Amino acid sequence: MSGSLLTAKAKAGGIHFLLSAMVVAGVLGLATWLWYPSGLRLAAGLFNLALIMVLVDLVLGPALTMLVYRPAKPSLRFDLAVIALIQLAALVYGVNSIHQARPAYVAFVVDRFEMVSAADLEPASLAQAQAPYNRMPDRGPTWVRVEMPTDPALLADLTLAEAVSGAGPAMLPRLYRPLEKLPAADMSRAKPVRELEQFNQSARVEQVIADLKRSAEGLRYVPMRAIGRDMTVIVDAQDGQVLGIVDLRPWS
Repeated sequence: MSGSLLTAKAKAGGIHFLLSAMVVAGVLGLATWLWYPSGLRLAAGLFNLALIMVLVDLVLGPALTMLVYRPAKPSLRFDLAVIALIQLAALVYGVNSIHQARPAYVAFVVDRFEMVSAADLEPASLAQAQAPYNRMPDRGPTWVRVEMPTDPALLADLTLAEAVSGAGPAMLPRLYRPLEKLPAADMSRAKPVRELEQFNQSARVEQVIADLKRSAEGLRYVPMRAIGRDMTVIVDAQDGQVLGIVDLRPWS
């Protein structure tokens, strides 16, 4: 293979890589801005979801272009069109996966928060809920609390349904109620923020306290279970106001 041909292949692959990088960066940036607020990207496993799309569009596509590229090749346009279609299919698949896995709700259940993705919610389950929980949020996530039934029979039905289908109370929008702060009855389950030092470096806990501009005594935490990485919800110790999600381990 001549040096000029190698140079032409490298140039074609480089141009393909730059164009692909611009498209992927734009799509991922828009998807992240719309569906994955800061603090939930790791919790929702966004990196793993985007990995296939990035590998196909930024590695496989340009590599295939370098492989097939010959300036005088009669089928060059066809070959490049096929590669473009493969990349487009990977892009559509990746965006759809990211959209389906987006955080729709953060639900407080008994003693913890659970991140609920759009894929966790069945259309039939949404149809049983009252507005506004009978449809998927356009921009997520929405904070809610799960109101557990007090009737022992209904509670037993929920437990049985979870054991059979895996759909826990956090995946049942008919149980959702608005949440801006933890009710006083649930604040007893929130733990002092200093206890996070059992599972995290003290310096990281101190940084969170400093960022919130509160004293440690004025903060409590509640664990948040998620798909990608469990995190911590910080609440005000006085009124239960939700202050945000932080990347601290809530348990060992």
